[in-house]
This record gives sequence, C-alpha cells and structure tokens, in this order.
Amino acid sequence: MPFGSKSTHNAPDDGLAWRVSPDVTENLERIGALGLDDLADVTSVRSDALNAAAAAGRDEEDLSEEDEEHPEDALQNQSAAKDTHEDGKEDEDEVPEDAEDCEADASANFANNTQPSPHEKDSQSETNAGAEDKTYAESESAFGDDESTTGQDGRSKSSESEHARKTRTRLTLIRVRDEMFKADPLFKKKSIAELNSEAVAFLKRDDDLRCVGAFAKLFRKLMDNHLVHKDLHVCHSNRAAAYLNLGLHEEALWDARRCQELAEQRYHKTHDVQEVAPIFRKAYARKGFALMGLQRYRLAKTEFEHGLRMGPDCPECKRGLEQAVRSIAKDLTDGRGLETLALPSSAAPVTGRIANLPHAAPMHHVHARDALPIRLLTPFQADNEYHIKDTYNYMTVQADIRVPRRHFRYLEDDERLTAFSFAVKHAIEKLTADAKDVRVLHLGCGAGYLTMQALRNGAHHVVASDRWLYHAMACKESLLANGYGDDQVKVVYKRPTDIAMLRDVPVSCNLCINEIFDDGLLSTGLLPAFKHAHQHLLLPDATLIPAAATVFVMPVEMRVDSVQGLDVSAMNLYRHAPSHTSACEFGSDAFIPLAPPKEAWHFDFENPPDVSETKTVDFSFARDGTWNAVVFWYELRLCEGVVLSTAPEQVRKLTTYDSANSHDVKYYHPTSLHASAQYLLGEILVKDGDVAPVTCAHNTVAMQFTVASAEYAHLHKKVASFPQYHFDLLRDTERARAYDDAISRRVKKLVKKKAKLNLAGKGTSNSSTKKHVVSVLDIGAGSGLLSMMAARAGADKVVAAEWHGDLATAARRNIAANGLSNKVTVASGDVAKLQRGKQGVPIDGFDVAVVDLFDAGFTGDHALWMLEQARKNVLGTDAAVIPAAATMYVMGIEQYTAEVGGFDFSAFNKYRWDSSYRATRLSDEKHRVLTKPKRVFEFFLQEKQGKHSVQLSGNNNASSRETVVRLETVASGYLNAVVFWFDLHLDEKETITTAPVGIGKGGIVLVEELLRDDQEGLQALREKNDQDSETQMSEAAMRHAETLASNPRTHLGAEREQMAKREREAKENFARRDVETDGDVNGSIDTATDTEKAVVPACGTPPVDGSNPGTEDLGTNKDGDQTVHKNTKQTKNQNEHYWGQAVQYLERGVQVRGSKKITLLARREADRVKFTLKEGVGAFVGKPPWKIEWGGGASVESPHFQRVHYCELLVGDFLMRLRSRRFPPIEKEMRMILAHCGNLFLDPAVIAEVTHWFACLELVHGQQDFSPGASMEALTKMPLRLG
Repeated sequence: MPFGSKSTHNAPDDGLAWRVSPDVTENLERIGALGLDDLADVTSVRSDALNAAAAAGRDEEDLSEEDEEHPEDALQNQSAAKDTHEDGKEDEDEVPEDAEDCEADASANFANNTQPSPHEKDSQSETNAGAEDKTYAESESAFGDDESTTGQDGRSKSSESEHARKTRTRLTLIRVRDEMFKADPLFKKKSIAELNSEAVAFLKRDDDLRCVGAFAKLFRKLMDNHLVHKDLHVCHSNRAAAYLNLGLHEEALWDARRCQELAEQRYHKTHDVQEVAPIFRKAYARKGFALMGLQRYRLAKTEFEHGLRMGPDCPECKRGLEQAVRSIAKDLTDGRGLETLALPSSAAPVTGRIANLPHAAPMHHVHARDALPIRLLTPFQADNEYHIKDTYNYMTVQADIRVPRRHFRYLEDDERLTAFSFAVKHAIEKLTADAKDVRVLHLGCGAGYLTMQALRNGAHHVVASDRWLYHAMACKESLLANGYGDDQVKVVYKRPTDIAMLRDVPVSCNLCINEIFDDGLLSTGLLPAFKHAHQHLLLPDATLIPAAATVFVMPVEMRVDSVQGLDVSAMNLYRHAPSHTSACEFGSDAFIPLAPPKEAWHFDFENPPDVSETKTVDFSFARDGTWNAVVFWYELRLCEGVVLSTAPEQVRKLTTYDSANSHDVKYYHPTSLHASAQYLLGEILVKDGDVAPVTCAHNTVAMQFTVASAEYAHLHKKVASFPQYHFDLLRDTERARAYDDAISRRVKKLVKKKAKLNLAGKGTSNSSTKKHVVSVLDIGAGSGLLSMMAARAGADKVVAAEWHGDLATAARRNIAANGLSNKVTVASGDVAKLQRGKQGVPIDGFDVAVVDLFDAGFTGDHALWMLEQARKNVLGTDAAVIPAAATMYVMGIEQYTAEVGGFDFSAFNKYRWDSSYRATRLSDEKHRVLTKPKRVFEFFLQEKQGKHSVQLSGNNNASSRETVVRLETVASGYLNAVVFWFDLHLDEKETITTAPVGIGKGGIVLVEELLRDDQEGLQALREKNDQDSETQMSEAAMRHAETLASNPRTHLGAEREQMAKREREAKENFARRDVETDGDVNGSIDTATDTEKAVVPACGTPPVDGSNPGTEDLGTNKDGDQTVHKNTKQTKNQNEHYWGQAVQYLERGVQVRGSKKITLLARREADRVKFTLKEGVGAFVGKPPWKIEWGGGASVESPHFQRVHYCELLVGDFLMRLRSRRFPPIEKEMRMILAHCGNLFLDPAVIAEVTHWFACLELVHGQQDFSPGASMEALTKMPLRLG
C-alpha cells in the first residue's frame, strides 16, 4: 500500500501543512532540531537519493518510491491527482500564472548547477545511457581495470558530496516550508490563483526555496478541499523550474512527468493540439534538463527532440539538445556512455539441420525472430497460406517485371560472360574427350546466353530453366532467333526445386550450369537448387559450373562525418539494409577498411551443406576508426584456373588480399555483381591493435555477420522508410562546395544590406523601429547541410523544412552538434503548409529560399510546385532563390542490344521500354551517341530579375509546357532513346552540371572543345570514330553469321553443309583442280552476302555517305576498347553528381544518318518531362508484355497486364488496412519474406526496394493531415552508388 494512501483526513486540524505516520514525524523532528551547519553530516538519506536517481530515467515511475523520496510533496501531489480524477470539482478561481519569464533563468541555472566544482570536475559519476542502467562503479569496471584507486576514491567522494548537498537542500526546504505554513495559517482561504501568483513571485525573485514552499501551500489547499483546476499543469511546470534551480533533479523530473500526465488528460478532453502543444513543450524541456542533471544525456536528448517536434522554435529545447549532444560526445571521447543491448541479440548461434516447415505449420512459426531460421517456408505454403499469399504473389510479380531490366547489365558484362563461356567450353570439351554426350541443365538461364554457348560448343541437349516468367519467354525467343529448335533445347518456367525428372528433364544431365546467385551469393537459392539437382536431375559424376565458392569478410567504416567543415555524423545512425546491400555498386570512397579481409566460408557445390553453421573469425584492426559495417564478397571457381571475384576495387589494391596475388589463376571481375555490406547493430569504436570476434552464420539460404557482445557508441536506427540515397548525396563534395559558395555570397550581401537599414533605423526618432534580419528557408532540408551553411554564412534565422520525421530528427542533431541551434529551426512538415508567424517562420517572409529537391529529370520530385507554394505563403516579395535558374539539355542515343558473343538478342530489347524516364549514370551503360546536345527548357526560379539575378540568353521557356527540339545527328544508327540532364545556375558566378562524362557545362562536347582550333584534327577524329563504329557493327554481324552457319538447322548452316559436301565430291571427281581454294572464296562471298540478312537492321550498318562526320565519342562509348580508353583519359577529372542522368526510351525508333536533323517534341506532363518523335516518324518499338493492354474490356485484356493490375489492387487493399490502424506494419511481413527469400527463390534486391516503397507509402498515408508536398518519387529514389 503506498505511503500516500494512509488515512490523514480523520486527524484533527492542528494547522500543520502535512501529516505522516508517527515514526516518520519523529525522525523529521530529530533532523529539524539540528542546526544548518550540522546538516552537512547527515547522510542517512543517501541510499534513498541513489534509488531516486536510478528510477528517474525509467519510463514507468513508481509512486511509492517517489513518496519515500520527498513524502511532503508526493503526498500532496498524489492527493491532488486523486482529487482531479475522482471529485470532479473544479476551483472557479482565475487561471494560475505561468512563469514564462523564468524559463530561460531556470535552464541557465540548471547549467550552472550541473557544472562540477574544480575539485569535483574529474570525479563526477557517469551513467550508461544504453538499455542497461548501471551505477558509476559498474560502468567504470567495464571500461578497464587500469584506473587508479585514487581516481575512484575521488569520484566516490564527489558522489557523497553531491548527495550531501541534495540532502541539505531537501532538509532546508522542509524547514522553510514549515516556517511559511506557520507564518500564514489562513492560506487555505486564499484562491488558487493567489497562491500560484505568490509562488511565481518568489520564482521571479530567484527565491526558489520559498517558491517550493508556496507551491506546497497550494497543493495542500487542493488536497484538503478536494479541488481541481484545468491549469494545474502550470504549477507543476513552475515548481519543476524551481527544483532545477535548486539542483534537485529527481523532484524536477517528477513534476515534469506530472505536467505531461495532466496535459494528456486535457488533450483527451478537448482534442485541441494547439492548446496542449505549449504544455508538452515546457514539460519536455523541464524533463530533459532534469535528466541532464542526472547525467542521463541520451534520455535527455530524446526528451528535447520530443519537445522540438511539438514546438520547433523552443529555445530551451534547442539549447538543451546542444548540451546533450556535447555531453554525449564528451562521454564517448572519455570512453564512457557507451550503449549495450538490454536483451540478447537476435543473431543467436544458428545450429541444426535445415528443413522445410510442415504444410500445416501455424503462421506464428513462420515469422522468424531472427534473419536465419532453420525451418524454412516452402513456395507451396507461400502460395496457399491465407496470411502471406498476397504478399508473396505481389513480390513475385514485382520481381517478374523488374528483373528483366537489370538483366541488361548481365548482357553487357564482358568479364562475366567471358569467364563463364570459357568454363562451359572447357567442360564440354572435357566431357566430349571422354566420349560422352553432353547433356546440360542450365538453372537461371536468363535470356539464354550460356544456353546457346553450350549448344554452340557441342552440347547434345540443354534444359534451360528460369524462375522468372519473362526470362523464360526471352530465352525461348532468343533460341528461336538463333536457329535452335525444340529437339536441341527445352525451356522450363519453374522454380529449380519444382523441376521433375522425365516431365521436365528427359535424361539425367552430366553438366550443370547454375546462375542463381546475386551479390549475397546464397540469398536467391543457390544451394537448394544444387541440392535438388544432385538428388533428382544429375548424374553422380556431373560437372558443375561453378564448382565452389569462397566468401571473404572485412570490417569497415562506412560513415560521412563532415561536409564542407560541418558535422553531419548524425545521419550515419540511419544506415539500414533489410539484410544486405544488393544490386548497387560501392562509391570510390564509400568505406574505409579497418582490418585485412579473412575467409569466412568455403562452399563445395559437389556436396552442398544441408545444415546451418556458425563460426567465429577474429579480426586484428590495423587502424583507429568507427566500425559500423562488414563488407563481404565471394570468389566463384568456375573451372580449373578460372575464378569470378566480386571483390570491390578498394580490396583489389590491398597487398594482404591473398587471392589477388595468385599467378596460377585468372581472375575476372564482373560489373553486374558487386560486393555487399551488412550493417552492425551500431557503431563500435576500435583502436589499432584491437582484436574483435565476428560471428559468421549461414542457414544455406542467407549469411549473417554479427558481433556477439559489444559496447556501442551509438545504435543504428532501423527505419525502413529512410531515404538511403542521402549518403550518396553527402559524398557529392563538389555539389556541396558549389552550394556553400553561392549561399555564402548571397547571405553576405543581404547581411550588408540589412546592416545599412538597421543603421538608418537607429538614426530615426522612432524607437519602435524593427530590426532587420536575414532569414533563409531551406526547402527539403534533408540532413540540414544547406541550412547550416546559411547560418554559418551569417543568416540570423534559418528554417529547415523537412517532411520526413526521421530526416528532421537527424537534421536537428546535426545542427545541435555544430552549435547552430540558436539560428536554425527545423520545421517537421510539408513546406506547402508553412504559415507566417508559426514554426519559426518570420512575419515578413524569408529573404532567401534554398532548394535541392531535384531528381535526374529536374522536375520529377515536385520541386517547382513546392517552390511556388513557398513563394505564395512564406517568401518575401523580393526573395532570392538558390539555385536561381536551370537549363535542361537533351541528346539522342542508341541503346540497343543486338548481338552478344555472336548471338542475336534483338528481341530482348522490348524489356528496356518504360513510360517514364529512369535515373542512371550513362557511363555505366553501353550506348552510342547519335546527336549533339541541345537545350530544351530554361527554368527561372526567381520570380523577378533583380540586380543580382542570373540572366540567361534565349527565351524563357519555364512557363511553356512543351517545345520542339531539332537535334543535329553526328552518327548513323538507330535512335531509340534520349538522355537529358540539367545545369544548375546557383548564382551569377556558380554553375554545376549533371551532364554525362564528356559533356561540359552549357552542353559543350569536351572533345570538340579541346580541338576547337584544329578543325582538321576534329574531322579526322570524327571519321576515325565513325569508321571504328562501322567496323564494330560489321564484326558483330560477321560473328552472328558465323553462329548461324555453325548451326545446321539454319539456312546458313545448311548452305555450309551443302558446300562442304560439294567440295568433297569435287575433290573425288576432279582431283587435278584446286577445288579447295575456290570453295573458300565462294564460301566467303556467300557468307558475306547473308551476313547483311543475319542481323536486325537496327543493329546493322545502314548506308552511310562517305562525307558524313563520324560519331562523337564522349568517353562513354563502350562498344570499342580503343575509343573508351582514349576519351576516358581526356575526361577523367570530370565530376559526376549524385543525381545522375535521365534516360527515356522513345515509343518509336528511327534510323538516322549523320549530318541530318531529327525533330523531337518535349512536353511537361504532371511535373515530368517526356520526349516523343515527330508524328509519323519511325516505327513503334517493342514493349514489355505487361505494358500492352488489348482491347477495352476485361475479357480481352492481356493476362500479363492483369497480373500487374492485380498488384495495384493489392496496394489499394493495403491502404484500406492501413487506415483501420488494426494491423502491424507491412515491414514485418516483408522481413518474414526476406528471411525465407532463398528458399522461395525470390530476389532480395527487389524485396528491399519494395519494402522501402511500402514503408514510404505507409508513412505518407499514415499521416493524419494530408501533405500535398509529400512525393513518393522523392522518398523512394534508389541510390546510384553506395555512399
């Protein structure tokens, strides 16, 4: 039974302010008899103070412990709270006065009270801010045993001194309160407003002892008279301020919590957010400063952030957040304040034999608690289980339509195709030498390249299987286009484990080619596919390609600490990947190796494991750093002497990388496969020479690398909706420098201008002249980098508007770490809803607006619309905009895969087409430039052209929605796509461009610029490049003709066989004639004649006039090695920005000649730019099956279109479920699917992308208020590089 529940109201009224049990009264009377000097020796209450300090930071408070800590206040407050809930009687007095003027003094006094004295400075106790609460002695023992005993004794004495001070203060409060009660025995007859005014008056006079005593009278009146008041929270807030001034942080924490409780009760009655927001803001500020006094800095930081969400411009919360961030950083520097996990990591040792779940397994067995379950979900269950079948089917359809587009990187990967082709040829020759018919099982056939390689090298029969529908369809089309019939090859659209003997595979195979692997090696089902093939489809001595794999792992630091001298380290806590990074290449400086790589696993595919394994690998760190991730890669042994390695570029340069030093093995490094990264649970500070164990585990369908136990500097925030492209953005140092210079110039000009106005205002007699300040609005602040640049440049007030809540939190932490909170306010919300006078927005509007919300196509993320809304609502009449203008350029290209290794893949190009553009780095893709760059649109972002505005030549096309562009062709080819980019004119001095490599600012071709004074050299270069392109296309046609000729089922093959037969007959009948020579000549002529028919016209060489200029190679043409190497040297110093370029495929393609004109129509539709050819020009290109809708009714719709439409219906169903708020987040279902991804043969990169998309959709539609500026396109952008 709590102490406050004892009956005290039945005792006679003796005029005292409080009544407790006799034993407590006797003890307090004994203490009260002591003099003030004798109170210093009283330490009997130290244990109670320690308990109160330990309980102060917990989420749930124990009222009985609070009663024991300060019974006189707890009793009154408890009774007052009881009266508030039970009596329903409300005092009719005036509203209590709020001590607004005392808030700054209270927080300032807090800072003074929490500063240790000189003899206590090195011996203050520290608390661990992680999930486990530790005493100071426990936390010190965790950091090391080499600390001197003297230091520990000093800290102990300091702690005793602090508790003695608090004890003296509390006893003094008791005495002062009793004196005030005796001096004013009739205080119960005063109104609550009068008692509150008396207490506030003491608080304003800095008499905090009497302020607390006055509040004791108020709460006594409430308790005895059974009164309540709607503004009682004001009293608790003011008393918390008094307690903070006195250094009694436990009591201040109690009052702040009580203030929050009353605010919540008031909100449930009124549902008025605007009314309770100031209450919560003050309560969070008081609570945060109380936790700071208790040295619980991480909890205090959280409270201040909560307060800033309620009131973005709260100065107390801003100042408190800065103090908390600095205190946490100091603790980490001193080796204290590390975080540990309160519960064991979910990555427990994985042991046991891998098995499938029973068909009737309940779903609570399917939702794995960790990422490596040993009881795996089967495709049959996923297809039929009611709770997950929709999610599984959605993932399957999404992978079906996304994977073919990524397969073009495979067809352009020369290293990978060369390595596998050599291995296939070597295996077939070896089997043929043993007089065996080669029967091939090709798993994961894709578009069928290796299938046709096996047939061309002499395979008797091939079974090509793929899990994805459109890969299987493309494989069949490619086989038919290259003359391979059904008697040679069979294409099966099934999961690898569903392939059956006889029905799908007529005879057991003796060669297995398995391409079911991704960046994570196991996560697409490599081992289950091999296991099923060994058991059911292969001969015992079958040859495997690949034969084995070795996995390497290395601890790294993946962080961006500062940009342009500004600390942005708070962003690093939001690095997140559901399992591992996939389908994205590392940037050149994405990570720093901290230790040499080591081997983690070796898999022999002759005997694939069927049990999970766990092992520990010890790493000795070679440098100091912050360890927050591991990078892993693998080496596939395709055959003897051939290895395919996905090691990153940074690792290949390491001398400690043993595999790279082998001279007996040829290493190939694919461009379609990359190393992967797994993020740890947090950041671990390591030193040179430290040794740390990494737990490596796998369950045959996934791998996991974890640290069993560690102390983390910070724990990672697993926010699925967090836009990961921001890390690539922060790596774009050239963009940051350009913005910094432009912002600095603009702000400094305005500072000088406002200073003159202020000086002129001082000379007037009007004393109410308003001070002129420079204000800046950052639209889409992200990490807050541009806002901090503006504040550093001299802006007096900066508002960083960011819609994403976690991005806004990271921005606040960055701003606090740089000490700019007094200038920068982070407004978490839609910039279109900002109002003057709220959330820090000045009444007279902003002077400058800074924007970086652009995508690769400039307009796709609604940047122009949001800037227009800001101009209407919160910008001043003459506000400047950075950037001031932008210019868009377009260039026609040929991006068409016609021939790969002699095989015709023209039919596969239909999977390139999409209705909208996509972001890419053009240097990563094969293409041919066919036209010169041409300006399309000009966007003037500043409404008025002032003295310092950018003036561009030409007409202003920003207001027009469409324009006609005449492109000049420089080479002959098949124009089926355009690439467009933009130049950002930040101000009159700074311009940056997102042009492809080889194109400069203003659409200038750098090669032509270098040879501007040498027209003959330029013409010679054009002619040489044109001749090189013509030669390459002719060679491709010859290779394809040779492929057709090697197949007797094609017309070229039949002619070759007939020719050979005629030659043999001629040799027998006309021995004296040299028939062999004539036969070779005739064969050469015939082959050359049919070569023109062998390749599709789009890929072939059209008639070219000899006077036409050649192709302008811009350093990105990968069709010829000589051209690529030469122009790469010329443009190697060109910076590529994180935006990339936008590539759009045209609905109609057209053959073009050099030195001609081609007309394009550019149209802005729904904030996106779309290009089309002039009506009637060219022929329609092929489109993916799911993009074609046949007819108008449901009965004649394409089944492929219906599959995608089914996904749209599932999204609508998900949104209805979201509005009900009765279901868990979709991320939980996605995590379950991802945990079983390998056994379901899904694509982890697609799952990660879809999970992020759904998390953003959930975030957008989960908001109570509609945000028109929230753009799914901006939230779901995928990074082009891992930063």
